[in-house]
Amino acid sequence: QWSDFLWDPDVFPDPEGMLARLKARGLRISMWINPYIAQKSALFAEGAERGYLVRRPDGDVWQWDLWQPGMALVDFTNPAAAAWYDDKLRLLLDQGVDCFKTDFGERVPTDVVWHDGSDPERMHNYYAQLYNRTVFELLEEERGAGEAVLFARSATAGGQQYPVHWGGDCFASFTAMAESLRGGLSLSLSGFGFWSHDIGGFEGTPDPAVFKRWLAFGLLSSHSRLHG
Repeated sequence: QWSDFLWDPDVFPDPEGMLARLKARGLRISMWINPYIAQKSALFAEGAERGYLVRRPDGDVWQWDLWQPGMALVDFTNPAAAAWYDDKLRLLLDQGVDCFKTDFGERVPTDVVWHDGSDPERMHNYYAQLYNRTVFELLEEERGAGEAVLFARSATAGGQQYPVHWGGDCFASFTAMAESLRGGLSLSLSGFGFWSHDIGGFEGTPDPAVFKRWLAFGLLSSHSRLHG
C-alpha cells in the first residue's frame, strides 16, 4: 500500500534471504519509496493522529485520490514527522537495503497549512529538498559519509547535494529522447553533476531504432537506468 514500507508476503516471502542472496553476488539494492501515505495504509491513522500529515486550513488531513484513494502527504517541515518517516526506512536498511529511489515529491498542494508555518507557494518547490534531505541524511547516518545515494525524481535549487536525479516517465520516442538530453544538459549546467533518465522511455514501448540509440546515450550518461 502507498506507503506502508512493508513487503508483500505473497511476492516476497523471505525478504532478508533474498537480499542476502543478491548482496552475495555483489549487488546493492535500491527500494522505491514516495512521500504519500494513503488511507488504506496502516500508517495513515498513526500519521494523522500524531500530526505528521499535511493539513488543510480547516484542520483536516489533505488528501487526493490519484494512484490510490485518500493519499496524504508527509509534512517534512515537522521534525517529528521526518524522524517517524526515517524510522520506517531504517527497518528496511536493517534488513539489507542499501539506498532508496525517492520518487515523486513534486506534486505538492498550495491550499494547505504546514507545521512550521511555511508559505505554501514557496513550499511547493522546497518540499522536494526536505524530502530528499531527510532520506539522504538517514543513509549517511546508517551507511556512512560517501555511501549515501538516492535516485530522486524531484529537486529544487540546492538539490545537487543529494544525488542522483533522473527525469521521470518520458515517452518512448526520439522526440522524448532529445528532450531528455536537453533537460539533462540544462540540469548539469545548473550544478547537478549526476543525472540519469529512463533508457528507451517509460511511456509506451520503443521501437528497435529508438531503443538502440537511447541505450548508447544512456550508457554514456553519468548513471544508467533501464526502466519501462
